[in-house]
Amino acid sequence: MMTLEQFIASQTGTPRREIFAALKRGHIQVNGKTANSLTQKLDLAKDKVSLAGTVIRKRSDFVYYKFFKPKNVITSRKDPEGRPDLSSYLMRVHEPVVPVGRLDRQTRGLLFLTNDGNLTLRSVMKRSWTNLYLLRIWRV
Repeated sequence: MMTLEQFIASQTGTPRREIFAALKRGHIQVNGKTANSLTQKLDLAKDKVSLAGTVIRKRSDFVYYKFFKPKNVITSRKDPEGRPDLSSYLMRVHEPVVPVGRLDRQTRGLLFLTNDGNLTLRSVMKRSWTNLYLLRIWRV
């Protein structure tokens, strides 16, 4: 079982804000009926979900990428302010992947990208994570 929001995000890579907006506009249907809640549980063997008239088919293969995020790049697929983001680095990736977690704009480092919505949700929602920063001081 998976929620409607988790299913759409994991199968299409659509940002959650856009999924919520599509729900408000009535563009999400489950078994031919307009959905009214993103927390609705789906039976993936039986339920058919469509987004803006297009049926979303369940993919069975998940992909996982390691990406070294450069400094001054936003950890997002699209930035409304026009700052450099992940989209230019993901042009050759054919699956709709999302970053697992975030790195600050000024931070460079390892970032995981995947289309596995459950892994992303479990990783981000875990409250026991601690941040570890490595600092290099060049001048004193």
